[in-house]
Amino acid sequence: MAEHMLETDSLNDDGDGAAHVARRAIVVPFTIPGERVRVRLERARTVSNRQDGATLIEVIRASPHRVVPRCPHFDRVEAGPPCGGCAWQDIEYREQLRLKTSRVARLVRAALPSAPATLPMLPSTPQESPWGFRNKVHFVFGPRRGRDSVTMGHYARDSRDVVPVRECPVHAAAGNRAAFALRDAYVRAGITA
Repeated sequence: MAEHMLETDSLNDDGDGAAHVARRAIVVPFTIPGERVRVRLERARTVSNRQDGATLIEVIRASPHRVVPRCPHFDRVEAGPPCGGCAWQDIEYREQLRLKTSRVARLVRAALPSAPATLPMLPSTPQESPWGFRNKVHFVFGPRRGRDSVTMGHYARDSRDVVPVRECPVHAAAGNRAAFALRDAYVRAGITA
């Protein structure tokens, strides 16, 4: 597949970056609006009638809102499929709030053009530490990997393959402890998925 240089200009409804070329959206996961990126177009990854998928090769010019994801499983493209448990860990939290407000405003305006202006999205966690906010801990189990009888993690992006995780920083700490204790009990009991 050919490589291309693109300028991302928006986010799609899944939160992935998109570049628009000849009235088609090229969806590039792990990118932020305003970034210049080198991608490989994936004909097999057509997202919809008007969207083609691409694989990010390199960020040439990063957004000033790009941050290093806290989760080691977030965008592990070179180490295997990236975890699909969450999105936007590579976007600074204040910018996430701005992007979410913009998205809500766009959706409301499309459904009800006379709606009042959308208020800014309020932070759900302290802005300096936006972690551990999910009180509903959700993991999936899959077939054995390595020495354990069962694998626990999240589905890989766009698949039903389980990415084994060692931690999930968006889950509340108590939920993580309970989930990993359950996984360890399954392993000790020899329960398989």
